[in-house]
Order: sequence, then structure tokens, then C-alpha cells
Amino acid sequence: MDDVRAGADVFKVTPSAMAVRAMRLGMITPEVAASHLQELRREYAQRAKTQARQPKAVNAVRKYNGRELSRRMLEVLDAGQISKREFCRVVCLRHIKPHQINDFREALR
Repeated sequence: MDDVRAGADVFKVTPSAMAVRAMRLGMITPEVAASHLQELRREYAQRAKTQARQPKAVNAVRKYNGRELSRRMLEVLDAGQISKREFCRVVCLRHIKPHQINDFREALR
């Protein structure tokens, strides 16, 4: 099994892909490949499950709006053509508050 993992690291593939490819090339028997795959399946089932986290609101807004729109609208805000509240309402769809605008700027860098 360690050889399969080492080969997977060398070829930048998953260990299961390495086992299947080695079997297809005749380097290991189907029985050995099946045992490796079973062991990998067992390890995968026992791994610690992590909960998905909520993305930061500033990153979500940046990604949704795109960098260019966000950058240009920050220039409009800096020029005083719109208020912070208006910026948050129109550009950020009220997902961020006025006190988070500096965090939004940092996310754009």
C-alpha cells in the first residue's frame, strides 16, 4: 500500500487512481488492487468530517460583483457621490454593513 501511495505522489494522482492504473497495466493483480481499493475506501469512510463554513460576506460580495464593479463603485464612494449606506444597499445588496466597507476594500486587494 505504501508503494501505491508513493507512486501516487510521484505522478500527482490519487492512490485509488494509481491502484487502478497499475492493475490495468498488469503491474498488480485485480485481487491486490481490490484489497488496496477496499483499504482506501475504509480510510476515507473513517476520516474526520468537517462542517462547511459560511463564506465571509465581503468575499461573497466581491466574488458576486466582480473586482471591476467593486473597485469602480468604491471610487464613486470615495468621491462622495454616494453615501456608505447607499453603497451597502445598492452594491452589496445589504449583505455587508457600512462599518465593513474597509474589510471589503481589503478583500479586493
